[in-house]
Amino acid sequence: TKLSVQFPIILLKRKITIFVFVKVDADVTVLGSGPGGYVAAIKAAQLGFKTVCVEKNDTLGGTCLNVGCIPSKDVIQYSCLFKMFYLATLSERGKLCLTVTGLRLNLEKMMEQKSNAVKALTGGIAHLFKQNKVVHVQGHGKITGKNQVTAIEKDGSTQVITTKNILIATGSEVTPFPGIEIDEETVVSSTGALSLKSVPEKMVVIGAGVIGVELVRNLFNLLSTHFNCCPVI
Repeated sequence: TKLSVQFPIILLKRKITIFVFVKVDADVTVLGSGPGGYVAAIKAAQLGFKTVCVEKNDTLGGTCLNVGCIPSKDVIQYSCLFKMFYLATLSERGKLCLTVTGLRLNLEKMMEQKSNAVKALTGGIAHLFKQNKVVHVQGHGKITGKNQVTAIEKDGSTQVITTKNILIATGSEVTPFPGIEIDEETVVSSTGALSLKSVPEKMVVIGAGVIGVELVRNLFNLLSTHFNCCPVI
């Protein structure tokens, strides 16, 4: 549901955009639309509460659906298939009832398949919001007062939500290192690692948590990338 309103006024041959503050009333306002946020918002709406979900990104689903669990598992699936056939002998391939010649990895196609899976799932959440009458407000949500949330959109316009209850489900983001710019090409976050245009020959992974281990063990290792893993710097 688009609640922001803007319109141009021509004054002295200059185009001025005026942003109108829109006020919304809600019983429950959820900050974040990841697995915690969107499930809570839908459940609250099903229980009869007037529910608003504020999300700063263009699509719903949070890290998990957009740049985390779902896309990584999709890429891993194709990586496993590639590795299996790459290492298999001719006799082993025969047991699988498949004949493979000229085997090569089509990384561009693999990333396209990943994006299609993400698009389908995030679109599914938008459909569930509409079906359960959850109001989706796009913008960076901030608690600006008692029982008040302000959503700031990319263009600077704002929506003020007066709410009885606030649920914070904002998730987390990659913590940058001072002096090291994450350009998502040479120095990449876990988000950028799932959108690389080519398979790197070598890679240093900083962090040996769940995400770091998954990248090393299950993803790029399957594509024959050589790794050094640094748990702490």
